[in-house]
Amino acid sequence: MNLALAVLSDANRGARDEDVCTSSARLSTGVLRPYLPDDELLVTFWTAAASGRGKPHGPPLQPMRWIVTRLVDAGHPAWMECR
Repeated sequence: MNLALAVLSDANRGARDEDVCTSSARLSTGVLRPYLPDDELLVTFWTAAASGRGKPHGPPLQPMRWIVTRLVDAGHPAWMECR
């Protein structure tokens, strides 16, 4: 789970200049999906990533924070750098 969050976090940082829709980011969301109650946050993440490319506000930081918060609230461990 933490590796999946780290991969999404890395993709998040480069979202302004690069395409976030990489195979590793897709795989990461697939790993996280069973731990989230629904697809809403993952869809929000992908929507923000797709619409944020090339814009100054760029990366989907807030959806990433929501995903991590939801996982931590459900009792799943998350590395501090992912929080």
